[in-house]
Amino acid sequence: MSRFTALARFRREERITIRTYFLRRRIQHAQNLLRTTQLPIVVIARLAAFKTQRSFDRAFERATGTTPRAYRRRSEGSQTAHLQSGSE
Repeated sequence: MSRFTALARFRREERITIRTYFLRRRIQHAQNLLRTTQLPIVVIARLAAFKTQRSFDRAFERATGTTPRAYRRRSEGSQTAHLQSGSE
């Protein structure tokens, strides 16, 4: 199977391009790191295969509607609330 045929088949079956698929996976990986680590955002950007933090910030906000920093703050707040409600 040629590369073109494989990419066309992927797009037809998944209804997204391979580029979009991998971008979503990279954003999901970053979301997990933002929720579960205290790594600096610039490090998370690199771990999610973004060349710069600026390109990561833009892609993350387009995909999620929020910045990586705001996402982390919201995640930390929900974890704190969950821990407090579980201890009562």
